Amino acid sequence: MIGKKVVSTIAAVLVCLSCLVGISSADGSLFDIKFIMIAANDAKATIKDLDGAFQVIQPGDVIADTFTVRSIVPGRIMLENSAADGPRAVIVRLEYGRQWLEPLGAGMPPEDSPSSATPAPPQ
Repeated sequence: MIGKKVVSTIAAVLVCLSCLVGISSADGSLFDIKFIMIAANDAKATIKDLDGAFQVIQPGDVIADTFTVRSIVPGRIMLENSAADGPRAVIVRLEYGRQWLEPLGAGMPPEDSPSSATPAPPQ
C-alpha cells in the first residue's frame, strides 16, 4: 500500500510539471533568461535577457513578454504571469551561484502553495 506521503509527493511533482508548461511563451522562456545578481537594497536585479544583453530590472518591469516583476528581496525575485495558461506566479531564487524557478499554481496565494523548487536547465 502506498503511503500518504508518497501520494502527496507524487501529486506535488505532477502539479509542478504541469506548471512548467506555462513558463515558456511564444517569444521565449524564463529558462532562457539568466538571473545574474540581486541588489535587494535597491529592489533591482541584473539579468541576461533573451537577446544576450544585460538588463537591470525592478518591480513593474516585464520580462519574457508575460512575466511582471512584483518584488525583489534578498535571494529571490517574485514574478507574476499575465498569460492565461501556466502558473500564476514564479519565484526565482538565486542560491550558491544557481538559479531555481519555483512555479506557484494558478489561483493559489503564495503562502498556500506547495514547495516545488525546480532548477533551471544549465546554461
